[in-house]
Amino acid sequence: MRMSAQMLMAVGMAFVIGFLTGGGSYHYASAQGLMGISNSVTQLSQALAAMEKNVQDLQSGMAKIKQVKDQLAALPAEAAGKAGTAKDQLKQSGDGLKQQGESVKKGLSGLGQ
Repeated sequence: MRMSAQMLMAVGMAFVIGFLTGGGSYHYASAQGLMGISNSVTQLSQALAAMEKNVQDLQSGMAKIKQVKDQLAALPAEAAGKAGTAKDQLKQSGDGLKQQGESVKKGLSGLGQ
């Protein structure tokens, strides 16, 4: 019986030592896992911040494009308005020339008589 009590004591001590060693390495592994997760979360956060900046840059670019588009859309309307004005000026000039031509004709016809 003495042998079995010693054997039981040796097995019990081996279990306790194994349990404590295993528990310690489990806590170390758990801490490493948390650190790994925190690194992943940090990387994810940095990636999201970079994406947000890129989206803001795209929105800024789109606003500039819209502004240029609006300016270009306004050009034909202004050009058409100016063309209409120029057309009116040409018509008035043409009418003036016609009137001058008529007066010259009248003057010339009076000379021939």
